[in-house]
Amino acid sequence: MSDTRLTLGGPRRGDTAPGTQSRSSSSRSSSSRSSSAGPGAGADAVARGPRGLVWWQAIPAGALAAIAVNLLILLIGTAADASLRLPDGDSVHTVTAGGVVVSSAVPLAAGTGLAVLLSLWRAAFLRIAQITGGALGAASLAGPLSADTDGGTSLALALMHLVATVSAVAALEAVRRHRTNGAA
Repeated sequence: MSDTRLTLGGPRRGDTAPGTQSRSSSSRSSSSRSSSAGPGAGADAVARGPRGLVWWQAIPAGALAAIAVNLLILLIGTAADASLRLPDGDSVHTVTAGGVVVSSAVPLAAGTGLAVLLSLWRAAFLRIAQITGGALGAASLAGPLSADTDGGTSLALALMHLVATVSAVAALEAVRRHRTNGAA
């Protein structure tokens, strides 16, 4: 019967033979020197950097982040007495919470999903999609900023476009890091 004690964190510090250093104790000492590694991260994780997320985690995370922040912007805009109404030809379009949820999630999920699918063919599509998405998102700011509405509504909508853009680029970056760092 072995005298080694198993714990969730691996062997305890005093469980190794004198004069030897176990892999877990070396990773424990290297992870304590690096602020980027979480508790229990191995030396390999410190050398490779952040691991990222799998596509099925990154896309919903990006969409949920965009929805949450955009709903907060909508709430702040409403509290600041922004009209949140946009003239659309002969009619007037009112910005609602449901519209914000759909407008934040659907384009982000579709665009990042397409980029991930294309990256299965060529890995460079993740970086290309980040650059293209960022550029298109920046160009989309012109719409709300030039709309014939009050300043509060223009600012709120422009911020919502910016949040969706940043969320999409961040989601793609998480997928790219996951693939680049050799994670399965």
